[in-house]
Amino acid sequence: MPSITSTFLSLLPLLLLPLLTLAYTGEMTHYSPSVGRGSCGYLSGDNDNVVALSHEMMGHAANPNQNPKCGTKIGIWNPRTRKHHTATVVDTCGACKKFDIDVSDGLFERVAPDGDGRNGSDNSFPPPSNAPTTANRGPASDEDTQTDFSSMNVLGNAPAPTTAIDACLSHGFHLDNGVKIGGGSGCLLIAGEAFGWTPWSAPGSGTPGKDPRSMINAKGQWQAGESAWGILEVVWPKPDLLILGLGPSVLPLAPETRRWINGLGIRVDVQGTRNAAAQFNLLATERGVGEVAAALIPIGWREPRG
Repeated sequence: MPSITSTFLSLLPLLLLPLLTLAYTGEMTHYSPSVGRGSCGYLSGDNDNVVALSHEMMGHAANPNQNPKCGTKIGIWNPRTRKHHTATVVDTCGACKKFDIDVSDGLFERVAPDGDGRNGSDNSFPPPSNAPTTANRGPASDEDTQTDFSSMNVLGNAPAPTTAIDACLSHGFHLDNGVKIGGGSGCLLIAGEAFGWTPWSAPGSGTPGKDPRSMINAKGQWQAGESAWGILEVVWPKPDLLILGLGPSVLPLAPETRRWINGLGIRVDVQGTRNAAAQFNLLATERGVGEVAAALIPIGWREPRG
């Protein structure tokens, strides 16, 4: 079983790396990043050079999408093949120990083509940087060429759609127009209108024989019956994009559900509800509520047990 060496690449010159890194020993496993967005919010393919770090190495950011580790480059070296590979941090590995790494299926094949799914690795990480000792950024400039970034916001004067999401709650949503959706109901935003939405009550959702409120099928995919999307059949013109927010986390969408929505001529993007709401607000402002729709489950939704 070959030994794999991994090194975080900072923005400093490569010649300084041996002086600025700390070496640790861990294991390298592989996973399929294409099942959904990782904790960094990136969309990645199974053949991309991407890697997930442990919770301890990623740390705890208020917004996981803005974690400073996201986008960091890691160099992976296999002394047996004498080849070097570079990977980008895109996700958090919940099952990894502190210095373990979890790479994409394709990258694992390239780094350790003779591996059995788990390989030893010697990992090097840069030490944490020191916090700034002062907030002073020097004297104010008196130049008249400073950039007014607020004037560069092309959507700054565009009115937000009335169905923009103002707040995502554990049991519902508050909209910019004052409408409050509660009682644990989701919401469907389409053509400038807001509807209560409970896909878990639609026949054909989840796995037959399980709790009728279940949304997860036997393959661990999120599945909603066709009747959950009835309004998409009758509305005209149909939106170009449906942003689907699946609650507190991202789950793979069942192929049957995706095919049914695509069959209506509507593209679908799957995210966690908080990110889905933010994307809907932006795209609906930019493109209009006729082009973009959203179907959101409350962030407090929990899959029934049993």
